[in-house]
Amino acid sequence: MLVIAPLLLAAVGPAAPPIDLTWQVPAGCPDPASVLEMVNGLLRRPPTAAEPERTVARASVTRVGPRWELRLELQTTRGEFRRTVQAESCQVLARATALVIAIHLDPLAVSRGLDPAAAVVPPPEPPPLPPAPPDLPDQTGAAPPRPAAPDLSEQPAAPPPIGLSPGTAKAPLLQPLGPLPPAAAAPPPIDMAEETAEFVALRPREPPAEAPVPPLVAHLRVDGGFDYGVLPGFGGHAGLFAGVTLPRVRLEAGLIGVPLRILPVQDNIAGGRFDRVVGALRICPLLRPRPAVLLALCIGGEAGAIQGVGLQVAVPNPRWAPWLGLFLGPAVRWQIAGPVGLWFGVDGVLALGRPIFTVGAGQEVFQSGRAGVRATFGVDLQFGPRNR
Repeated sequence: MLVIAPLLLAAVGPAAPPIDLTWQVPAGCPDPASVLEMVNGLLRRPPTAAEPERTVARASVTRVGPRWELRLELQTTRGEFRRTVQAESCQVLARATALVIAIHLDPLAVSRGLDPAAAVVPPPEPPPLPPAPPDLPDQTGAAPPRPAAPDLSEQPAAPPPIGLSPGTAKAPLLQPLGPLPPAAAAPPPIDMAEETAEFVALRPREPPAEAPVPPLVAHLRVDGGFDYGVLPGFGGHAGLFAGVTLPRVRLEAGLIGVPLRILPVQDNIAGGRFDRVVGALRICPLLRPRPAVLLALCIGGEAGAIQGVGLQVAVPNPRWAPWLGLFLGPAVRWQIAGPVGLWFGVDGVLALGRPIFTVGAGQEVFQSGRAGVRATFGVDLQFGPRNR
């Protein structure tokens, strides 16, 4: 259960510190009065007539896993102070709250209340100096004082040396050392420049190389669109093309049909219905700005016939007339998914022949146009190792 207790000076007594405390803690934690008593104990000052400015403190303690967390906020006319502390128990956080509040109110009073002996850290004792070796002159050249001669009467006689016969000269205790053997030659320093260069060269990962475009891909396209200029009026057309796509060029052949163009009857001049059917060969140099986009500039030729049928005449007499033409125009193929792509193209058509259709005794009804324009859009399918 949480307890929220704002305490004022009158509630605690005349010796209470000048602070309004809001203490929000779970059950089992010290109460706010205990916290204020700890603050008073740290300050250790009697109440005075002129109290310092009051401080507002808000503290909350919560359980965070196996530990406890304190969130403390102090507000005065000088500003705000926030602190977050974690400890193993709520009692420790209560003492920490009292210490922070007391230091905030009067840090000098808190320092005076500390034990001086506990606050002073004695310096470490210096290690004992090793005894100076006997019979060795100091570095200044002055002879050291000789020690007093020992009393040999009180010490037992030293045993004679083993393995020495009478009359044999004793070897000196300290033998002069010969010249030190030459130090082994240090190995030459390793030149790390080459190894480092090799290591750095292996660091960057090369991007995976794109698979090469297959040398030959078959394609099939069904398209349609609008046609104007060669036959009378404005109408549609349909086409079917098949061919192969090389890395830099596209070759195809197909059929184009332009049906049902009507030339209406005007006054005493007969009208007619016209259809055009041609076979086309197309060569398209290619450019691939992106893997899914194919740009083409197509040039080709058409050969076929135009059929004309008279309207409102006694004998319609359908006739076919040969027709030849050239075309040039750009096109775009956009791959949607797998082998499926969309085809958009515009062609300018130039007629190499202009057949004339007549009725009766040579009355001219229609002569095909010299040039025309054709807009095409369709679905293009490609088949090969990579559907591009």
